[in-house]
Amino acid sequence: ITVANFVDLAESGFYDGLTFHRIISDFMIQGGGFETNGQYKEADNIKGVNNTLSQLFSNIEVKIKVKGKEYNSLYDKIINECPSVFARGSADEINKIKNILGDNFIPFIDKCPYILARGEADEINKIKNVLGDDFISFVDKCPTILAMGKADEIQNIKDVLGEYYIILVSKCPSILSHGDSKTIQEVK
Repeated sequence: ITVANFVDLAESGFYDGLTFHRIISDFMIQGGGFETNGQYKEADNIKGVNNTLSQLFSNIEVKIKVKGKEYNSLYDKIINECPSVFARGSADEINKIKNILGDNFIPFIDKCPYILARGEADEINKIKNVLGDDFISFVDKCPTILAMGKADEIQNIKDVLGEYYIILVSKCPSILSHGDSKTIQEVK
């Protein structure tokens, strides 16, 4: 998609008069996005691909095998598995999420790239604090917690379930992403 976007832009004249100031053979070229008079040249996301995110993901090398297909970068996986990330995600937010998750970033994204489209770093950090020591094990079983969960609701569920919290959430961690404390209270 990235190459096709570049070719389309080149053929449409978008790069006419642009100086490419960084050229790395067999890897990339970079233009400044400016007119010849120094004015910034606006560019919308092209064909739904956020170019800032493309750069971020293509720089994260990883070998991921999904359904027999191997991906060499996170970009390859996301563009094939969850392209909505490029329409909804932001590089700043994804970098924050990456910092919060640390070594678990790639495994969690491998299981649920949708985290990058819907997840919010501040909310993920709050969820991490609410779950404490159980964060890794619960999210590993159900990474949609990071895309759909809300820390306040998770705390409410935790309070309602009381002593049964660990037992029930261990068996069904999706309670934390799709559960409703009021309904759980009624059932209880």
